[in-house]
Amino acid sequence: EITLRRLVELAGMVEHCDFVEQVHNATDGQIIRPDMVVRMPDQRELVVDVKTPLDAYLSAAEAPDDTQRQLALKHIRMLASKAYWNQFEESPEFVILFIPGDQFLSAALNEEPDLIEYALSQQIILATPTSFVALLKAVAYGWRQLSLADNAKEIRVLAEDLYGRLSTYVSHMNKVGRQLNIEGNDT
Repeated sequence: EITLRRLVELAGMVEHCDFVEQVHNATDGQIIRPDMVVRMPDQRELVVDVKTPLDAYLSAAEAPDDTQRQLALKHIRMLASKAYWNQFEESPEFVILFIPGDQFLSAALNEEPDLIEYALSQQIILATPTSFVALLKAVAYGWRQLSLADNAKEIRVLAEDLYGRLSTYVSHMNKVGRQLNIEGNDT
């Protein structure tokens, strides 16, 4: 969680409060608990899971034989079975599996070279700190674009209001001018 929070800070997402840590969502008698939900523009959410992959890696590193090592590195199947995208209505149909270090992913890829393809087939995107920051920066960019669009919309509304008020003012000034012109001709 500390690593996730720090990466969110580095990506510039804290100022928008676009993430929530340790969200609980109870479904079918089971509590679904991702490590983070990143809020995206248009009410979308990215679900991030991190705890078990590190535990699985440590278990795999300590495993005495290949059979146990292979079992320990099967976290992706378990994560896919959680189907976070079904639990969080505004989530795209995938979950981010945050791996807190490139060395962890590298070790897992040594054991299972097709791990990335398999993860994608299970609707899971593997992310190390570098790729996660890049993803967060893309989301932050989306928030900035939404903010710019909202500001442009507000400027347009204010400009239309100003134009209407100026039109009314000019109309009144023209009436005053005509009245002064008529009164000036009468004298």
